[in-house]
Amino acid sequence: MPPPPACPWSGQWWDAERSGTGSAHWLASPCPSGWRDCSLESSGAWSLSTLALDGSEMKPEGVQRGSDSDTAGRGASVLLRNLDLILLVVALPVFIAADWPLLGYAVAAAAWIAQRFALAYANSRIARSLAAGERRDAFKTKAISSMGRVWLVSVAVLLVGLIADREDGLAAAILATALFTIQLVSQALTGGEAASA
Repeated sequence: MPPPPACPWSGQWWDAERSGTGSAHWLASPCPSGWRDCSLESSGAWSLSTLALDGSEMKPEGVQRGSDSDTAGRGASVLLRNLDLILLVVALPVFIAADWPLLGYAVAAAAWIAQRFALAYANSRIARSLAAGERRDAFKTKAISSMGRVWLVSVAVLLVGLIADREDGLAAAILATALFTIQLVSQALTGGEAASA
């Protein structure tokens, strides 16, 4: 089937069968040199959709597995993924020096470590589901894990504030908020790689 005709932006997709490649999607889109037809296959969008569908890892050209830059990048990635645990360790002397309630620290730390183990279990289950081609199960596990971990830490903070002193609850809430913030930032910096306990 011939490529679609060139036309101004219409926002319409065309399906075309190409020999040996299956179907390709075409979209008339603007470019610096004027209006032209663009194939998503040639623009790299196919590799992005493959990445989104099968979770495969794309390596930049020229970077070989096991190279020095790959090893250094992996070490930095591990450090970034575990920034929340580093903050948890650094927070203990701060709590002691500032004479903040240690019960709040202990409850927040226990809930945080428990949610990290839950995250590690969820990640292994997601990997098994994706390997088996069960994307729906992987998505369901990710959603339940995300909500469950937030509830676990939130309920622990609430209970320590209700059962013990309000200051304990406040200290636990501040620490949990800082930990969640650091975890979200580290996930954004590592491209959404999930942390593992």
